[in-house]
Amino acid sequence: MLAVAVSGSKIRPRVAAIKALVSSICIGSGGSVGREGPIVQISSALGSTIGQIFRLSEDKKRILIACGAAGGIAATFNAPLAGIFFGLEVILREYGTRYFSSVVLSAVTATVISRTFLGSSPAFITPPYELLSSYDILFYVVLGLLSALVGWLLLKDSTNVRTFSTQLKYPII
Repeated sequence: MLAVAVSGSKIRPRVAAIKALVSSICIGSGGSVGREGPIVQISSALGSTIGQIFRLSEDKKRILIACGAAGGIAATFNAPLAGIFFGLEVILREYGTRYFSSVVLSAVTATVISRTFLGSSPAFITPPYELLSSYDILFYVVLGLLSALVGWLLLKDSTNVRTFSTQLKYPII
């Protein structure tokens, strides 16, 4: 995201190689790292590298970075729609016809290839759930309101900590 926003869509080619190596070691040794971070960085770096090799414009490199990220998310989680929206919303931060078709093609292609090798089962299997009574909805409303309150308190606390730390002689944040 930083490369797209600030550095002219340039991600150093060695980022993909180093990230792949380090992530493989971490995940293979049982480290507590998820798949989404490394796959997005690796696939985005590959997209940027291809753009740099062919000396494409910054806009074309942005599209390749978004396509790489969308394809990585789509293939990793067997979720092409998630990959599409991730590429458009998180990486590009905009929807446009010139972006949409490329990102969709990338996510769908990555999903087809992933399903060819890994099968079409979902990445996460959720247990079946059914409402036992209409009163269950009330429970979810209360849970939603409590979650909103906790989120608001966390945001308020975060702001207070930041304000406090800037007033210290040696800021911690």
